[in-house]
Amino acid sequence: MCTDTVLCGGNTALVVSRPVSTGETVGDYLTQWLAHAKTNVAPQTYRRYKQIVEGELAPAFGMTKLVDISPLQIELFLAKCLGRKCKNRERDLSPRTVGHFYQVLRRALNQAARWQLIPRNPCDLVDSPRISPAEMHALDEDGLRALLAAVRGTRLHMPTLLAAVSGMRRGELLALRWSDVDLDTGECQVVRALQEVPGGVSFKTPKTNKGRRGAPAPSCSGGTQSPSRDPELGEAAHGCRICGRGLDPSSGGWHSLATVAVLL
Repeated sequence: MCTDTVLCGGNTALVVSRPVSTGETVGDYLTQWLAHAKTNVAPQTYRRYKQIVEGELAPAFGMTKLVDISPLQIELFLAKCLGRKCKNRERDLSPRTVGHFYQVLRRALNQAARWQLIPRNPCDLVDSPRISPAEMHALDEDGLRALLAAVRGTRLHMPTLLAAVSGMRRGELLALRWSDVDLDTGECQVVRALQEVPGGVSFKTPKTNKGRRGAPAPSCSGGTQSPSRDPELGEAAHGCRICGRGLDPSSGGWHSLATVAVLL
């Protein structure tokens, strides 16, 4: 940093700090920021940041000096993204996807401002792409019955039933242990979730206290086996019976479940 002294009248002077123009490019800075982010966010979040930085932000801004990046450059980048196709699909980039690009750039430049590498974040002067809220379509009672009938007799039946009754997320379901299930009260305790990491999976705790919660377990009436003896729940609530670890959240079974739900 270097300073400028500005006379404010009388004998009063204001010392203003401004960044030193070292010639560091946005590309160089983003590499540093990714290293910082890797230790501060979940592995899956980091992989998404890295994908956006390397695939979108570095090609667009990489050669620009960090202190020179402007709101106009960012506006033009967003407009160009909204008018082009996906790199790996034959469809236009959605405003939501372009909004992710904007949010990652904004987060990175916020950190640059905190580190006093730039005087302010130029993204503060740029609006994020407008995103129309997506209408959620939940299964009605008939749809849920059809879904459960479609997976009955498979290893997906009990996880599907748990998800329908409790509203638990996929990673939360796959992280369940028998110690998290109270058969007397019919409640599951959500205390961790399974996440993908390079080379495998790991467990993470909820970010907030609200994430740690009780969730209802399904009733065992109506022909469903007792959870204490159900091998499907045993796999969801006690990890893989072979290796003792949680199931891979990206395993084909869950993708098959999504396919079944779409086809119904």
